Amino acid sequence: MKISSLVFSEVRFNEKTTAWTEHTPFAFFLIEKLRPRILVELGTQYGTSYFAFCQAISELKLSTKAYGVDIWYGVDIGLGTATATDIFQYALKINNQHYAHFSNLLQMTFDEALVYFNDETIDLLHIDGMHDYASVRHDFDTWLPKMSPSGVIIFHDSNVRENGFGVWKLFEEIKNLYPSFEFLHGYGLAVVCIGRDIPKDFLDFLEHEQRDTFVQHLFASLGKKISLEYQLNNLQAELGEKTAALNQQLALVQTLQQEKNAGLWVEPRHDFILQESSNSIVHPAREHQLETPHNSTPRSLGFGKLARLVHERRLKSSVLKSGLFDKSYYLQNNPDVAACGMSPVMHYVKFGGFEGRKPCSIFDSAYYLNAYPDVKSAGMNPLLHFIAYGRAEGRRIS
Repeated sequence: MKISSLVFSEVRFNEKTTAWTEHTPFAFFLIEKLRPRILVELGTQYGTSYFAFCQAISELKLSTKAYGVDIWYGVDIGLGTATATDIFQYALKINNQHYAHFSNLLQMTFDEALVYFNDETIDLLHIDGMHDYASVRHDFDTWLPKMSPSGVIIFHDSNVRENGFGVWKLFEEIKNLYPSFEFLHGYGLAVVCIGRDIPKDFLDFLEHEQRDTFVQHLFASLGKKISLEYQLNNLQAELGEKTAALNQQLALVQTLQQEKNAGLWVEPRHDFILQESSNSIVHPAREHQLETPHNSTPRSLGFGKLARLVHERRLKSSVLKSGLFDKSYYLQNNPDVAACGMSPVMHYVKFGGFEGRKPCSIFDSAYYLNAYPDVKSAGMNPLLHFIAYGRAEGRRIS
């Protein structure tokens, strides 16, 4: 049986890869061979399968009418935190922009949709809703009268035998009643020829598939290629994001090196490590204490020192975002800080907090250190401890 180049087409809408992704080449093939007058899909969600069908219909310029039926719940496996509205709007946008002239999305239950289709009118039915045996059996039985004399039904997840899935069981029951075959890749896809007037070349395809595993391997390989391309695109996007973040960090490191060389950095007197809880705070890491005095000639920073300076910048950002550091208040009450020309917030982070100086009118550093000796003994800046742990633990600040 001749297989056209359509099966090698690039999938247009594959941003939301699903378990159906690996069957999209067969979706193209199926539309080309069956050329259905009416296509119905039960269980559309993001539309991986449905829009593959629609893409083939559009490229072949068929007169098919297509209907995607789904209640659009957002709780199925693999859908993450997306809501039903998010998923429906995503699918609706694609449909309206590209396929609205022959496709309709019906937001309703499968049973509710039955009344909108006459008996013996559907040429291709894709059942991919609830996958337990009782549900898939119900969907098959209720929609069977709707199938036309040339009708074909396909079931996804026919090769899943865990987590309560029962598609395989239904397929075992009906596969000897009708001409049928099954792809095993992509969680399985069962094809059942219900009608008595199935196109001869498609029946020839079924017979050939049963004799030769070439078809299985061909469509499995094409599907795997699409799945790997999707994964590659995701990895490239992730790499791009991480590269951009790394470049930002490198730029910050270069800025810190320039500030260090210009003598704008005062070496820290304290270095500490934040743990997951305040009950397991470790003491200052002595190996990180700088050996050169503050008034020594600046030297090129090693990686460890640069990493610490980056860390200090993050601590500074945490203090400023807390809303508990008042620059004017700190300078007014600590004239020595103003005289030394050092950044007020960095002075507090490195020195002031440990000396009991108040970062604002409502946070009392001395009180915090005296009230909570675990913080003092660990050598942690009181405000940074409060931001990281104390606030959540309900510790008082004055």
